Amino acid sequence: DTGDWMMMSFALDSVVSPDTVIAALLEFQVFNEGNDAEVFLLNCALDEDTTTWNNVDGAEFDESTCVGEKIGWACGASDPTAAGACAAGHMYSIDVTSAMASLLADPSSNMGFIFKPTGGSNG
Repeated sequence: DTGDWMMMSFALDSVVSPDTVIAALLEFQVFNEGNDAEVFLLNCALDEDTTTWNNVDGAEFDESTCVGEKIGWACGASDPTAAGACAAGHMYSIDVTSAMASLLADPSSNMGFIFKPTGGSNG
């Protein structure tokens, strides 16, 4: 069930070459406390105009092929399955330097990231 997963993508047009990437962080703020989430590269293009939480479980999204390389843990909790591992109101960051270099080397592979919670209704 992908009902609590979060997917995000962004354009990389402003970065000229993989050689220019010294460091890259994906920063985000948690609004609702929840379990930690594994962060992966997304390997499938999802149409942001038509993909919703109600239809992402359909033919458009196949977890076995769409969930790619694991980047890390969103909140870096020592026990990622613990309730409240991602605390409300906190800012978190994930080092995505190697992922960005990989995506810039092959721009057609830039489908974004997917956050896969370990449990709970808020991830």
